[in-house]
Amino acid sequence: MKKLIIILLLFFSCSDDMSKYIMILKSTNVVDIWAASASYADVAIAVAASESGDIIGIPAGSATWESELVISKEIVIIGAGRQETVITIGSGITLGNAAFKYSTGVNDIRISGIGFNGNYTCVGNGVHFEGEHHRFRVDHCGFSYFGPSSRPFIADGYCDGVIDNCYCLDNLPTIFNYWGDGATGWTRPEYLGMDVALNNGLGVIFYEDNEIVFTQAFVDLYEPSPHIVASNYGSRYVYRYNTTTAAYNGANYLADPHDSHGAYEMAKGSVSVEIYENMVTTARTYRGVNIRGGTGVVFNNTFTGTIFGNLVNLTEYKCFSVGKAEFGGNCPHGYCYNACPDTPGAYPTLDQIHDLYIWNNTKNGIVNNAVVPNTGHNLYFLQEGRDFFNIEKSGYIPYTYPHPLRG
Repeated sequence: MKKLIIILLLFFSCSDDMSKYIMILKSTNVVDIWAASASYADVAIAVAASESGDIIGIPAGSATWESELVISKEIVIIGAGRQETVITIGSGITLGNAAFKYSTGVNDIRISGIGFNGNYTCVGNGVHFEGEHHRFRVDHCGFSYFGPSSRPFIADGYCDGVIDNCYCLDNLPTIFNYWGDGATGWTRPEYLGMDVALNNGLGVIFYEDNEIVFTQAFVDLYEPSPHIVASNYGSRYVYRYNTTTAAYNGANYLADPHDSHGAYEMAKGSVSVEIYENMVTTARTYRGVNIRGGTGVVFNNTFTGTIFGNLVNLTEYKCFSVGKAEFGGNCPHGYCYNACPDTPGAYPTLDQIHDLYIWNNTKNGIVNNAVVPNTGHNLYFLQEGRDFFNIEKSGYIPYTYPHPLRG
């Protein structure tokens, strides 16, 4: 039996009854650090005492955090369960900050068993990966009650990993957000399915086996998240085996659960998406999937309920939206600003949909093909058989499921 070296550190304050402590258990192959409570101060002490490779445990309990915890070590943080260890975002965590923010260059990290409560009125994010991060895992966490200016999860940079078995309840903003590393992300080869493994999964975030719920009580008061998952700026994601259940009250309804942005709101669009084997049950939603740029596959998704827009909608915003002069100004037609057939060499426009394959997506049991709305110059830039295909992609093999990072 390997010898355990146990170091007990006690931290006291004038107001304490000597009950706060951190216990550090070290052996030749494992390191466990237990925070005294779920409070910001106690977790921050535990993180400060840790070294890369350590495992930090947060006990059951709830606490409101008023400060962002910036983590720059390759550590594992595990709570007692998403309903047992609950961190509420306080007003002190300001716009753009998060309860957990990981500074660039931190790899091989894990967050598990923690519930994040957005508190509706606050603007702070839950978990934020900023910069470059590889092989992360966020699992069995809860993301609930986040307000419109906040984000439950956001990655902005060159990131890859998996978010699995999380429970998301009654959120107002987009839940899973991935903004990549811009033009650099587009310089890397495009790869889908098992080809991701050949590239060590770099730059691809996987979302799998998560549950998203919007209750009737919530939808009676609020518009649900505009998207469950969204991407932009050189990003790549795989969204698979997730379930969404959403109520509605007539005016409030789920919009576009699965989304991929093109080069419209940002200077670069999404590189690729793989959306498959997801289930959405909703009394009423606008569209099921809305793709605005990049390549990918969308297949075997099941939608049940009333969908009053296209099930799989393909569009190129640059060819019908007025404004955004920073991208080149408006065309003579008066309804587009960059993608115009009258411009020499207009096709293909920047980061537009290409080599996108869509098959076997059903609405109430009936297969629906992808549709391009006849708006602006959409039908010029997006053509079936050239830019997208309503058929199965030959040779495509989905990436290993469950994701290897899940163990």
